[in-house]
Amino acid sequence: RLENETALAQTVQGPDEVRRAVRQQVKGGVNWIKVAASGVTGSRFSAAEQDDLSFDEIAAAVGEAAKFGKPVHAHAHSTDGIKAAVKAGVLSLHSGEYADEEGFQLMLARKTIFSPTIAWLHARCLPGYPPAADSDFRRAAWRAYRAAADAITTARALGVKVAIGTDASHRFHHVPDGVLEMEYFQALGWPAPDIIRAATSVAADAIGRGHETGTLTPGKRADILVVEGDPSQDVRLLRDKRNIWMLLKDGVEQ
Repeated sequence: RLENETALAQTVQGPDEVRRAVRQQVKGGVNWIKVAASGVTGSRFSAAEQDDLSFDEIAAAVGEAAKFGKPVHAHAHSTDGIKAAVKAGVLSLHSGEYADEEGFQLMLARKTIFSPTIAWLHARCLPGYPPAADSDFRRAAWRAYRAAADAITTARALGVKVAIGTDASHRFHHVPDGVLEMEYFQALGWPAPDIIRAATSVAADAIGRGHETGTLTPGKRADILVVEGDPSQDVRLLRDKRNIWMLLKDGVEQ
């Protein structure tokens, strides 16, 4: 269930339990470990500006996962939770709307990839999302969305490596695909070629797969989208699926 404190996750207490949880996941065959460095706007259990796992707990996850060659990603909204995750050595950091200047500088120094996920933050503000009927939830959701817009602008200005990701495939049907996220970036002043790189090569790096996909390079997987028009001028044309001529995955037409 999504309505309880262990939705999509395991609850742990202290570094030892973190290590045990990582081992359980690895034995279960996972490719990545994701930790919660903070709560999320509107949660009944842990707010977006509230730290969740401590630095020591996140570092334990990173260290344990590294033994098995698994990267660690962080769900992080809170200012200090973001910094704890980056210092602990996560590969990529998701959401991160309340990052401060120090947090962004840490991302730069540690080469942490930032995946803001603004579209779903906006979706939570809108009438179609049931919790938005509550005025307190709606107020907090709008604040988080505006903070995400500022974070995306700041990350570009500072040169932080940014990847496109929606964080929405499991429950936000009103965020139909990654193109919507790309459109938000374009509306915030990002040039279309940079957005496409964020959605391809940088996104591949963000999941530790840059060596095999993300660019049209000899030796990599032939994952290719052939479209009508020039998305390097305007990414919005990708939303209309009638513009897609061909999709190749591993060189095979889908």
